[in-house]
Amino acid sequence: MQLNRRDFASLALLGTGSFLTFRPRRARSATEIPIEKMRVAVGNVPSFVYAGFYVGLDRGYFAARGLEVELVITRGGDAAFQVAGNTLQFAGGSPDSAFFNGLARGLPLMPISSLAVNPADRSSNILMVRKDLLDTGKVTKVADLKGRKVANLVPGGITEYLLALHLRTGGLTVDDVDMIGPLGFPQMVDALTTKAVDAAMLAEPFATMAINKGVGAVLDDQGDVGEQILWIQTNRDFAKEHPNIVVNFLIGFLQAARDIARETFHGPKILAIVEKYTKVPADIIAQAAPPLIPPNGELNIKSIMAQQDYHLRRGKLTYRDPIPVADFVNTSYLDRALDYLGRYPG
Repeated sequence: MQLNRRDFASLALLGTGSFLTFRPRRARSATEIPIEKMRVAVGNVPSFVYAGFYVGLDRGYFAARGLEVELVITRGGDAAFQVAGNTLQFAGGSPDSAFFNGLARGLPLMPISSLAVNPADRSSNILMVRKDLLDTGKVTKVADLKGRKVANLVPGGITEYLLALHLRTGGLTVDDVDMIGPLGFPQMVDALTTKAVDAAMLAEPFATMAINKGVGAVLDDQGDVGEQILWIQTNRDFAKEHPNIVVNFLIGFLQAARDIARETFHGPKILAIVEKYTKVPADIIAQAAPPLIPPNGELNIKSIMAQQDYHLRRGKLTYRDPIPVADFVNTSYLDRALDYLGRYPG
């Protein structure tokens, strides 16, 4: 089912919840999805947010659907261009400036399911401050960061948007701080250690690593709860040509997401798989705030559109009017996967 504006208008009348899994207008009985064998390249950056890919691969869920998954390490926004060029068939992606500008240029990018969101109780993307600044009382609240150096992953990226939400809790904007970037997360921990920056927007497990090293402390882990971190994206033309491949990939992913939901991210078997693919020690994973891997593939549409609006207001996009979500999100493949598996919990 390709969503249109009428579908979204109807959904908006159902309630005020931010998380939506788009459903067909009438219930359908579960149907078998034909198996078509294919090797697919899947982009990832070894981190917690890709746990659904790792569990699906490790437990054979993708293989059971006829897919030979090759994990390919990518660098942030590069994944979108590789998906557009079909050198990657699937990858994580976010509603950042690179995505929207690529979409405006006609790149065949298509989000099809959620990959990871921030939990509703505690963010897995944390605004950290140098511990010595906290200990001496120089920075004890978000408002104290005004004029100070704050490390950010990449300008116009999702971490800038999340940083803006954290800063907002102290009445600040990104213009009120000296953003230092681009910096990778390991380099941010080093910058806190050498006192090159005063604070940093750190994804887990790097926030926990900074705490354990004694160089960082949590300043805010609530400002961006519930926000969409990553989605699963594919090439629109590839999906039209191989719809069953896309559906079977989502079936494998959702089976993994449900294992994570049942066993919890900190369950010993899940910990072992995440450690295997990220090389992060299990004890660090156990201490860190994990992302939420939605077991029904829910996308936070409110967050997605808010991110587009943020980048528009910041002048990061090459167009003026927002692109309607119905013009780029397609959950028809997710609908079929959910028809096959049933909704969680069953």
